[in-house]
Amino acid sequence: MGACVRDPVGGPSVCAGVGDIVISEIRKDSDKGDADGNPTPSANDEWIELYNTTASAIDLAGMNVNLRSTTDAEARTSFLIAAGVDTTSIPAGGYLVLGKNQHGDLPAHVDYGFYDMIRDDSPVTLYSGSQVELSMCGEVIDTMIYRSLGNAEIWSLDGAAAPDATFNDVETNWCSGADDVGTPGEGNPTCGS
Repeated sequence: MGACVRDPVGGPSVCAGVGDIVISEIRKDSDKGDADGNPTPSANDEWIELYNTTASAIDLAGMNVNLRSTTDAEARTSFLIAAGVDTTSIPAGGYLVLGKNQHGDLPAHVDYGFYDMIRDDSPVTLYSGSQVELSMCGEVIDTMIYRSLGNAEIWSLDGAAAPDATFNDVETNWCSGADDVGTPGEGNPTCGS
């Protein structure tokens, strides 16, 4: 972990360093069921799964999540992960799922809701081609880009290897539509299985 110490939200904490937290799976809005097995579509069943590559738990309070369109330079939004709201600590070698859900009204597969922090009519949403960027203490921790997902709902990092910042930078290490609901909060299957 990096040496940067921050106190933007809820007390001092050590910042994550580059590659300590990586994006490992994304689910866009879907007309299919949700990850909890509910067959009814949910307008807020978008999520971003993060993986902690380190041997220590990391508190993500104070991390910025930036979403930018890959086709429209003006389409962007971001949110700050706030302390004291939902779960912000990601265990060593574990996962944390950020969901487009209301705080306090989270489905079982979501650890932290960001619906309250963005406009519902935000020009950037996870179902179009986007760049997702994580930053802390002014330093970019991880970035990934996905092109248009078309009819696929999931963009998953290949489960053949443990997620890391180098592995998730290679586009061929990602697969789409591996499962209609994905594997939020757990390891991904191997692409093509």
